[in-house]
Amino acid sequence: MKRYEIVLVAAAVTAGLAGSVSWLPVTWAQPEFSTEGYEQSGNTYIWQRDIQINVEEAQSAVFKTINGFVDVKPQEPDAPNRIDVHAEIKLTRGLLGSEAKVLKVKESVDVVTTREKEQLRVEAVQPKTLPWGVSVEVNLTVKVPKELPLEVVTVNGAVTAREISAPVKLESTNGRITAEACAGPLSAQTVNGAVRVAESRREVQAETVNGSVEVEMTGAPEKDSSLETVNGAVRVRLPVNAGFTLDLENKNGAMHFESSAFTGDRQKHKVQGTIHGGGPVLRVRTVNGSITVE
Repeated sequence: MKRYEIVLVAAAVTAGLAGSVSWLPVTWAQPEFSTEGYEQSGNTYIWQRDIQINVEEAQSAVFKTINGFVDVKPQEPDAPNRIDVHAEIKLTRGLLGSEAKVLKVKESVDVVTTREKEQLRVEAVQPKTLPWGVSVEVNLTVKVPKELPLEVVTVNGAVTAREISAPVKLESTNGRITAEACAGPLSAQTVNGAVRVAESRREVQAETVNGSVEVEMTGAPEKDSSLETVNGAVRVRLPVNAGFTLDLENKNGAMHFESSAFTGDRQKHKVQGTIHGGGPVLRVRTVNGSITVE
């Protein structure tokens, strides 16, 4: 039988079936999954996990996630040697995702705790490669002893620390960083996001590329501080009558600084000198943005 004859036969058979059969919607069998252990909100699947860790022998702690925020608060007075971690694990399926894919990925997503010598590490883990249509977010809310030195890291998300008296290092790549009432030395670094530091009592190292930097110092630091951005304004509020050595410079933007206690050189885009007799260096840099010192 020639090719065009096969096509005609197939068309005739199809036409005959169409005249004798009523068309019904096709439904595909879907696997059934237990909802035990998670909540579902639309296309997002949410797991909650709580971890308690004894830190009597730990000298420092590190908290890391990849996609998600980290919020650090002081521990309650009745648990001075304990860390509490509340992890919210969220998996979302997109157009190319499915519930089967989500639950398969969840098998490799968790929050793990390890100890390296005297350092405690709490990290979110997930597959390096995710299937199309599935995204992962792990948010960490942490309570820690105030005197425990901390390092907090995320890639895509905000980082917040409150009322920690020990040295604190906060890092993100795509997200804002906020530190409030931290009494120890502070380092805050991000790439795309603002940095805000309130009620700092020690030296501050704050850096971003695309975002503003705002720092309030309520105590006189003993060591130098550096505040830097590329695209954004910098505003810093200094303690009354505190002595500093100022090194301020921008390229495109206004310079707002007035003080009768200033001694030194002042230009349109540069201020170098001392206030109240000098002290630790306050270095401020931006390329595209104003600088304000109050």
